[in-house]
Amino acid sequence: MTTILITGCNGFIGKSFAKRARAHDWRIVGADLQSGDTTGYCDEYRAIDLGAPDAFAALCALPAPDLILHAGGVSGLMVETDNPSRISAINIEGTMAIFELARRSRPRRTVICSSIMAYGPDRQPGVLRVETEYPAPISVYGASKVAAEALMHAFQGQYGIDAVALRFGHVYGVGRTTQCFVSDMLRAVCEQRRCHIPQARRSLRQYVHIEDVCRAIDLALAVEAPRSRVFNVTAGEMHTLEEVAQEVRRQIGGLEVDFDENVDLPNYRIGKLSLASALAELGYRPELSLGAGIQSFWRAGFAQ
Repeated sequence: MTTILITGCNGFIGKSFAKRARAHDWRIVGADLQSGDTTGYCDEYRAIDLGAPDAFAALCALPAPDLILHAGGVSGLMVETDNPSRISAINIEGTMAIFELARRSRPRRTVICSSIMAYGPDRQPGVLRVETEYPAPISVYGASKVAAEALMHAFQGQYGIDAVALRFGHVYGVGRTTQCFVSDMLRAVCEQRRCHIPQARRSLRQYVHIEDVCRAIDLALAVEAPRSRVFNVTAGEMHTLEEVAQEVRRQIGGLEVDFDENVDLPNYRIGKLSLASALAELGYRPELSLGAGIQSFWRAGFAQ
């Protein structure tokens, strides 16, 4: 039986993929900060702080995995904003612990969750962003993801560790607990109240539904000898927040929303991510457009 280690298994991506791994009939070993498994899918669970000095020792006490999904860590710009040292400890040192484990246990494949924030803002409008360009993040969070990818390349080159990084767009869907404007809009419709979005209507997003994210992880775990090691994963669409609100109205109706036009963070001014490598090498094709994803999210998480 295949054993998969999922770090961050109680989190949004980790928990969602644990459900998929259970459908594969894999043995699931989970690790996260909480004292217990909240997924209901883990065969074995260990509370581990990946930013702590003993993280590697704690990981080594777990059963040797055949596969690793490293979904544990600080998960976005809105988390630990005032604590950059903690971001570094978890996302960089924690990833080092994962690759040290991989060096010892030699899993078939390690997949790490990276982010669109590895890219910096565009210098020119309309630029198509590809994985091979030099990353220039403008946040500590984004830099931590670039550093994690660099560790992946180094462990692969020096120790032969087989690993892939997936640069996700803005992930949404049932189970997300951190800031998500799609969720905020749908909740406002459900509660029949006005929605306030604390960013400008022109602020850009490249949303991707959690089901497409899990599908991409599955493909990345299974693909044989990919030429590339970093892949963009989005729905292949780019929208302003105003366009997202319009799509919610089209699909669900009833949304009244206002924006804060004085807040347009440069972190989100990122050109459209190319999916060419993900398609050619992983066979990844997004199945849920923003409209279809909003419908799915509404039915599963909000509809009465």
